[in-house]
Amino acid sequence: MKEDDATKSFSGSDGMFFHNGQLLMVNVYSQAGAIFSAKFNKDYSLATLTIHDKFQSVYDRPTASSIRNGRLYTVNSQLNHIINDKDGKLNTPPVLPFKVVSVPLNELFK
Repeated sequence: MKEDDATKSFSGSDGMFFHNGQLLMVNVYSQAGAIFSAKFNKDYSLATLTIHDKFQSVYDRPTASSIRNGRLYTVNSQLNHIINDKDGKLNTPPVLPFKVVSVPLNELFK
């Protein structure tokens, strides 16, 4: 993968899906963006990562996800409300109920 902002910001993902030849990844810990995509070369030996942050404001530590009817549905885990990233201690309780958010895939890639 190319060494750029997306590659430096990627910290792992919970939900991964192939969609229109690209791998979509829901990145639970990234402050750069919740949704990343990887566009691979023909033999899948190299990929370029892209951050898709158009809908960043709807995410709160996104995790489990699904694609249906042209939309990406994602559960906001709020893990940062439970465990503090800096010290690993219990933080504030999550806001209940947990929310499932959805974004249109065609808008995500614009």
